[in-house]
Amino acid sequence: MHRAKRILIIDDEEAVRTVLAKFMSREGFEHDCASSGDEAIWLLETNEYDFVITDLVMPGAHGLELLERIKSMNSEVPVAIMTGFGTSDRTIEALRGGAVDFIEKPLDFDRISQLLSKVFKRRRREAGYAEALAMLASGTFVLPNDAIILESAARIATKRLEGTRFHDGVYLALIECLTNAMEHGNLEIGQEEKIDAISAGALDELKRSRLADPVLGNREVFLTMKATDDSLRFTVRDEGKGFDYRNLPDPTEAENLFNASGRGVLLVQCYMDEVSWNHAGNEITILKSLNKLHST
Repeated sequence: MHRAKRILIIDDEEAVRTVLAKFMSREGFEHDCASSGDEAIWLLETNEYDFVITDLVMPGAHGLELLERIKSMNSEVPVAIMTGFGTSDRTIEALRGGAVDFIEKPLDFDRISQLLSKVFKRRRREAGYAEALAMLASGTFVLPNDAIILESAARIATKRLEGTRFHDGVYLALIECLTNAMEHGNLEIGQEEKIDAISAGALDELKRSRLADPVLGNREVFLTMKATDDSLRFTVRDEGKGFDYRNLPDPTEAENLFNASGRGVLLVQCYMDEVSWNHAGNEITILKSLNKLHST
């Protein structure tokens, strides 16, 4: 069974705290009350809350300072502020500071009920989205030559490994494969050419010039994933000419880690359990054994 949602109510006026507490009880929420910012911080440090509702104007630390402190402690917890007449500037500042919404005094309990429903439905959708991504077993992404989109695809594809000590390595391996597919494959930037551009601080300019090419820039990267009970397999293919993977540095030789040429592929070989290429060298398949995840 899911636990009841827990609300923290912060207001220096006892009457406000009392009426909000009764409302939360009627709505089926657990709740705690704090009469000051210091008391609220103590409660936040010792309890887990699903929602915080705080007055904007209180003696001592006002609501804006408290909002900033709450967000620094837990950026995910939604915070709504209560505001009265004459505090519009602070209200806008609070919304810009991360508050999800504001509630005007005198309190409108229908409005509060709607706000709570909206926030918790959104958070359930987000949780469901994360769970659905973790269950993704197979699929193909057709990706443009855009580093941000490639990174997002890698995060989705490795979602099921989150929370394991293998996640970062597999994620970095996949990023390396996708980046190589874009830069060396589709944009045809040679390894030495890339090293020289990095040394000259001109890599971004080099990539922009290749992206502007109507042939190179419009090529795509293809990422296919397949998950089974035993393994997680990724295949990355570009539309370039391929390369001679047979001359890659030997990953068993430690000194090769410090060679710029081929270092990324070498790291992929270290992170993954199996690495292979197609004959042309424009498609790489990497595999991570899930048996190792379950046995550690």
